[in-house]
Formats: sequence, structure tokens, C-alpha cells
Amino acid sequence: MKRASEQNLTAAQAKKARKRAAQEVEIQQSPSPAPAASSGLQAQRALDVVEYCEARAFEINAIEKALQNATEHTGNKRVWQMLPRHMRRRAASYNVKRLPKRVQQRAAEQNANDPGNPQKKSSKNKTRRSNKAEDFEKRQKNKKWLETHVWHAKRMHMMDMWGYSIPEHPNDKSTRAAYRSMKNQCTIADISYCQQIQFEGTQSSIAALFEAIADPSLPSVESIRYLDGQRQGATFLYECLSYPAGSIGPASFLWKPRERANSTSDHISTEPRTMWIWLHPASLELAFAQMRIAVDRFGLDVKIEHLDSELLRFELTGPRAHPMLQHVLELCESPTSPQAHKTWKSLNALRTPASLPSGIVLGLEVYDPRVVMPLKTPSRLDSTPDHNSSPVRVEASRDQAYSLVWSRQRRDELATNKPKESQINKQRSEALLPGTLPKDYANACRIPILLIQRGHVDDGRESKKGEEMWKLPQNMHELVAGWDVVVPKGWGTAFWHCFVFAGARAIGNRERHAASFETLTSFYPYDCPETSAQQKWACGKADEDLAKYNRTPKGKRLNYAKLGIEHPFKPDFAGLRKRVLEIAAEETNQDTKAPRAEDTSDSASQHFSVPETSSLILVRGSFCTDIFLHGGQSTHSFDSEESLSWLWSGVQDFVERKNSPLDGTRLQIRQELLRRIGDIADNTEAVGETFVRLALVFEGRGGAGYNAIVVTPSDEDLEAAALPTKRSLNEVAKRPRNFFDATEDTSQGSGAGSKVIGYVTTAGFALARGKNAAIATCCAKSVVDILRRCSVAGSPRTILVRNINDRTYWRASFTVLN
Repeated sequence: MKRASEQNLTAAQAKKARKRAAQEVEIQQSPSPAPAASSGLQAQRALDVVEYCEARAFEINAIEKALQNATEHTGNKRVWQMLPRHMRRRAASYNVKRLPKRVQQRAAEQNANDPGNPQKKSSKNKTRRSNKAEDFEKRQKNKKWLETHVWHAKRMHMMDMWGYSIPEHPNDKSTRAAYRSMKNQCTIADISYCQQIQFEGTQSSIAALFEAIADPSLPSVESIRYLDGQRQGATFLYECLSYPAGSIGPASFLWKPRERANSTSDHISTEPRTMWIWLHPASLELAFAQMRIAVDRFGLDVKIEHLDSELLRFELTGPRAHPMLQHVLELCESPTSPQAHKTWKSLNALRTPASLPSGIVLGLEVYDPRVVMPLKTPSRLDSTPDHNSSPVRVEASRDQAYSLVWSRQRRDELATNKPKESQINKQRSEALLPGTLPKDYANACRIPILLIQRGHVDDGRESKKGEEMWKLPQNMHELVAGWDVVVPKGWGTAFWHCFVFAGARAIGNRERHAASFETLTSFYPYDCPETSAQQKWACGKADEDLAKYNRTPKGKRLNYAKLGIEHPFKPDFAGLRKRVLEIAAEETNQDTKAPRAEDTSDSASQHFSVPETSSLILVRGSFCTDIFLHGGQSTHSFDSEESLSWLWSGVQDFVERKNSPLDGTRLQIRQELLRRIGDIADNTEAVGETFVRLALVFEGRGGAGYNAIVVTPSDEDLEAAALPTKRSLNEVAKRPRNFFDATEDTSQGSGAGSKVIGYVTTAGFALARGKNAAIATCCAKSVVDILRRCSVAGSPRTILVRNINDRTYWRASFTVLN
């Protein structure tokens, strides 16, 4: 409350008054005058100092207090606040030497007596929990984290996809740096988000289950090469008894090695077996539901269990993947896998994992990698030792694929009894040299793991004259070849840190997609429009692109209506299927026509919905591709007919000739599949539903982007493609051979829009070939017509591609992917 004297003063006047009052020296009130001394007495001439000071203590204290409040000591101001403005420095309060020397001592005394302001607690610390595990668990409500999530989140861009937080790409480098590492060094990716399902039952029951949901044109899960668990197999899953429609997604499987080596062949099909499969998380829900349907429909005695986060999987790619594993993994004495250890030691001088048989499995038992924490992997030797100059041969043995990682009890023990980091650091400190084993390393924890070789792509493409461009160079096989390391739960971070410290470059989902594109192989789910997973991803991407398009001012965005692009944000495979059915109906003089797709590309409020099931049928597998490309040598001649009944009839004959022992249930499933394939072969509507996947390579200028339109070439285009590479004097050769200009609107029936046969799903510059390339999905009937016309014209397989942002058509060579 203000004093009464300050009530009528302004703020400035009140401040000056308080300052003046603080500088005033208090005066002691004088006591009442003493009676006068007698004149006869003289004044005392001696002075007592103590009595004198005590009598004037009040004045002395008042003067000291006034000095403290006066001039430079007024209020709470510091020494540097009392300096003239031209002598003040911004950092003077932190550095006393920036003050004039005459006041440095007084400033130092103030700093010494200053208690300092109490440190304010951060608001982030208020919400931080004492237990980090609880904090991380709460942040995983809508998505799951990988065990290496914290490491990735500091160095990579994370994306929430398929129910997981997945590393998309590193923040430091681009795909070109990752390509160099894949080609010359080693890369590592955490693919532990791939889901694992375990099947327990008799061998015959498990084989019957996959007979109903797997691609019958691919090797069966009961193939001899896979039954002993020495190799990992791959297949493609479909909805129950819906082949060739109802595609779900790819899957890799691995049988548990038999426990009895002396099992007779009469009891092999009835003995209990265990098998694992790995699925992409985008196809888990649908695949698991179809497995349940098949088990209930045919009464199969198979136990299906989802092993959620029970095992972790790391993908090492590149020529240095094998030397890195040899450098990091320290084998221990194991009675369960002596043959695997012997095989692994024999491969010590192997230069690249691409030299090994594809899919080979080794079960090892290694020490805790944190005990050693190896240094960077040594450089590759310039010369190969003499004992490794012969071809690599790995002896087939049942014991080399067995590992205790198959045991759930052992996995739980390792997760519970994992040593702490403090214990590991203490053991590492006892080592004589960094990177060497400590004295008591024999007592370290022993971890069972699986090594699964991932072979290069055996595409099976032709090597005819003029087709050498499709054969991947020998040194490019290492872009996809490597090792997959399967470790038990709880040990992902320990192995990951060791691999990264040893020199492996961590990559994300974008780099894995780019590596698959370099070999011109499809990458699930981006290149699989026949699956619901790809359609869901495409609809999500279309919504994002449409929202970005609507945010762009009209004067700065493309007018797709003038360009004749009906669907600029998403490939319109459904509309393409209807148009093909219309053309087929017109050719057969049918009255009924399929309705055309509605054009809603100009609507700003358009939303892309995901269809429940996919009606596309894709020609998949080396056998189907061989029939498609070499129909004249098998059951069909391109000049004879226009339907595709010959294709599915050949598949039906192949499935029927499969010589495998069939019991009652499996025979019923096989007959259902044969009937289903026969209906597809006789159904004329299947012509519009059948698609093939093409690999495109642009010879010169030009390229494609996502959602680019693939159209059929004209006769003039094929004639130009048959010309020699050198320029001639004719008019066609004066322009670049790969350049075609469209002057008509593709939305009109007379233009190129009526010849659209497919769309591009992945495109870019292929570093391995030094050319622009693309992967597209096209109508099979139209591709057959192009193959026939190219054969008649004697020209290479040629196709035209147009981007959605211009009217230019670029010529590209193509082949069919299997």
C-alpha cells in the first residue's frame, strides 16, 4: 500500500522520492539537554575511544547504509549496470575482465557473494516419467515400435505404415549413396515388422492347407528341397480356392528340421512337423483369415499361431555382408549345431554371399556380441586364397539348419536373463586389447541365431540376340544378394549396434525399394495392383496428392482436363478392365456392354475408396511367363487366336500333371483348383481381368513417372523402332527415335486414350543400367497383340509411355516379369 505522501505523485515522481529516501542518512534524535556544569570544573581532556564509538554507533550504521544505497550501489544494480553506456558490454556480466580495471575487484566481490538464481525446471522434465519403458509403452498405442526404434528415430525419417513405425529413409544421404554401399560394401535393414506365423501339424495337413491358398504353379511347400529345413522357400498366397484371382501377397516359408534322422518314408507325411512363414504386415490380416477358412472348410488338423515380435530379422545386402558376419559373430562350442559351425568356418574366405546356393540356412550359436563389440570390418583382400578358388560347395546336412531358436522356452530364457549393459562393460574393460575377447568370455551368454542366404534374382528372362539388355550384369547380383539374420526377441539392439559399428550402412524402406527397382523386380506392395494392400496404399497416396493439388493456386497447377488425363492421382485399373471388356464385347458382337468409369478427376471433394477385393488376375511365375512369351512353342501361336484360353489351359495341364502323393482331402482341393482354372479359361470376361507385369527400359531420352500411361504403338512406331541406331536420311530418322508427339486429346476415342493398356507403378533412373526404366502392369490381351505385331514387323518389343504432365509419348523396350 502506498504511503499517504505518494498518493498524489506520478509513478516517476514516486520512484524518485523512494530513491531520495533511500539515500538520506538517518539522524539520531538528540536527548534532552543536560544541566550546565559548574563553571568551576574544567572539561575533561582525555577521550575514551570505546565510549565515543558506542555513543555514535547509530550515525556510523546510518552512513554505511546510505553508502550502500547511494550512486552506483543504489537498489540492486550491479557494477556493470552503473558504467556509462559507451563502456557497457553485452557479455560483461559473464566475464569480469571486460569491465574497467578500477571496478573489476568490486565486481568479483559481487559475483562471489551472489547466491545465483535457482535453476528453473524444464517443462519437459515435469512430464517425463521415471521409467522410460512405461513412457515408450504409452507412445505405442496406435502403432508398434521396432526394438531398434530409438536408434532409427535419431537418424532416419520414420513413417507410420501397416501398424508399425517403420524407418523410411536416412536423413543424411540419398539413394545413390545406398546404391554404392549395396554394390561395393554392405547395407543393413531392420525388417522385423514382417509378421511370422507358425504352423504345427502333420506334414500332409500343412501341405494341404497351402494347396488351397498358395500359387499351384510355383514350387510346393512339400518340395524335397525344402522339407529338411535346409533351404527357405517362397510362394504367393491367394484367397482360399480363388487362384488365379484373389491375390494376397508373397510369403517365405521354412520347415523346422526333423528331429529323427532315421524316419521312414512311410511315416514322413504323418509325423508332426513345424513350419514358419514370414508375411508382409499389409497382408497379415487377410492371409490369416483365409488360413482359418481353409482349416475349417476341410477340417485340417493344423494349429496356426501368430508369433508376434517373437523373432527379429535383419537384412544384410552387398558383397561385404558375408565378411562382416564372419568378423562380428563369435562362434561358441555348441553340441546342437556342430555341422553348421564347421560349414561356417569353411566359408571364411568367401568374397560374396551371391556365390552360395539360394536360400541355404545355417543354425549357429554365438556369444553375446556386446562382449567383443568388434571394430570396423577389414577391407576386402585383393587376391583370393588358393583353397577358395574352387566352386563353393555346401554339404547338405540336417544338423546344419537346426538351431535352438526354434525352442520357445529357450527364447524366453534369453529374453529374461539378458545381462545388463553394466555387466557387459565390466567384462569388456577386462580385455587386454579393444575388440578382443575378455578372460571370462566363455561364461558369456550364448544366443542361437539363423542365417538365411538371400540369393540373387533368377529372372529367367531370355538371352536371345538383342535381349542381352534384360540380363542383369554379374556384379549387379550383389544388389539383392546377402544374408538374413534371425535373432530371438530382446537381442535386436545388441546385434544391430555391432553390425553398424562394424561398417554396415543402415537403410530404410525407400532404399530397399530402390534396390529392387535396380534389378527390375516388383516390390510388394507398391508394384502389385492385383492385391488389396497396394490398392489401399494407392488410395492413401492419391488422397495426399489430391489435397496438395487443391492447396496449389489454380494458376500454378496443371490442368489435367486439357491434358486428357482422367485419373491423375491413381492408376485406374478398374476402369481399364471395363474398357477392355467393352472392346471384347464389341468384337464378339455382344449387345451388353460394361459401364464406363465415371470421370471425377475435376472434383475437389473427391475421395478414393479401397475396394474390398481385387478382381485383377496377374500372370505370375516362371511357368506362366514361359507359356505367355513362348506360346508358339507350347500350346499357342500368336497368329492363331486372340483369346487367352490357351494360357490358363496350359496352367491347368501343369497343375494336373503335378506328381505328388495326394490323400482324400488334398485330392479334393486339387480338383477344386482345376475346376476353378478351367472356368477362368472358358470365361471370356477373364480376358479383361488378366494382366501382366512388364519391365520397361528407355533407350534414349525420356522417361516415366508414377501413374504414367502405357499405350499400344502404331505400325509407324514399330517401323521406326526397327530402323538402325544410326541416323538415316529419311524423315523418321531425323528426329530422335524415342520421341513421339501426341497432337490429339487422349480423352477422345480417336486419340491415344482408346489404346491405353496399363499404368506405371514404379519408375526412375536405373543406376545399374544407366538408363531410365519403369515397372508397369498392363492388360495381357493387348500385350499379346503387341508381341504378335512386333514378330510380324521384325522389330524389338516396343511400347509407348506417356506421363500425366505432358503430351509426349516415349518409346521403350519391354519384357514380361515373372
